[in-house]
Amino acid sequence: MCPLCGVEREDVFHAMCRCPRAKDLWGVMAKDWILPDISLIQNTGPEWLFGVLEPLSDTSRMVALMIFWRSWHVRNEIIHNKEPPPTEVSCRFLHSYISSLLCIQQHPMGDVVKGKMVLTDLACLAGVVAAPAPSTRGADPRPTEKWEPPPAGWLKLYVDGPFSEHAGNGGAGMVLRNSNGNIIFTSCRHLFACDNALRAELEACKEGISLALEWTSLPFIIETDSSVAAMMISQAAVDRSKDAALVQEIKMLTRGDRRVQVKAIKRERNQVSHELARIARTDIKTAVWLGSGLEGIVNL
Repeated sequence: MCPLCGVEREDVFHAMCRCPRAKDLWGVMAKDWILPDISLIQNTGPEWLFGVLEPLSDTSRMVALMIFWRSWHVRNEIIHNKEPPPTEVSCRFLHSYISSLLCIQQHPMGDVVKGKMVLTDLACLAGVVAAPAPSTRGADPRPTEKWEPPPAGWLKLYVDGPFSEHAGNGGAGMVLRNSNGNIIFTSCRHLFACDNALRAELEACKEGISLALEWTSLPFIIETDSSVAAMMISQAAVDRSKDAALVQEIKMLTRGDRRVQVKAIKRERNQVSHELARIARTDIKTAVWLGSGLEGIVNL
C-alpha cells in the first residue's frame, strides 16, 4: 500500500497520478499550463507515460515531466521523514525552473545566472536608454509621466494585468529595476483562465512578488495602475471579495522579513509591464529574462 495515502497499492502510476499530493500539484500547475485532466489519465500498462506525453506539445511535455519529477521528490522527502514542501512552494519552484529553461532555449548563448542576454528595445522602455525624441507637431502640452527611481537600497517592481472578456484570458507583465534603472528581471505570463481585469492585476502582483522574493534580497516597492488592487493588498482588514483567497496569498508573500510597499500609479508610468502583459496574453507567452528583456518589444 502507498505509505503516503494508504488508499491504493503503490506503483509508479499511483505515485505520479493518483496520490493526493501529486494530483494537487498537477491541478495547480494545470491552471497556468496546457495539461490534460489528471483524473482522465489511465494506467494502460508499462508504457502509460508515453501515452500521456505523446499528444502534448514540446512545452507541455516538459511541464508534465517536471511535475512528475517534483512529485517524486516530495514523495521521497516524506518517505525519509523530512518535512515536505507545500504545494504552493513546489508550484513556484517549478514555474521558476521552467521559465529559466525556456529562457535558455530562447537565449542559448546567454548567461542566465548573470542575465547576460541580448538587450533589446526593452532597455529603452525601462528608461535605461533614452528613446528617440518624438515630433513636437501636435504634441500634448501636458508633462509626460516619467519613471521615478526608488530610494537607494530599494528596488521597484512594476506589474500589470490586462484582461480580454471575449477570449476569457489575461496576461501578467512584470519588471523589477534598481535605483539606477538597471533591469533585475522582466517577465510575462499568460493567464489561460481569467474572468475580470482585477483578477488579472492581482495575479500579476502575486507572480511579480514571488519572482522578486526569489531573485533579490533587497526591499522593493510594488507599483500597479490598479488602485483597487493596491488597496486590497495594503489594507489590514480581512478581504471579503470573491478574490479573497488570492489576496490572502499575496499578503502572505509580503509578510516575511523583507520590507515591501504597494503603491498605485498612473498607466503612463507603467508602460513596460503593460506591454509585457499584452504580449503574454495575445502571444500565449510565459517567460522570465534576467537582467534583460524580450526582443522585439515596440519602442514606446
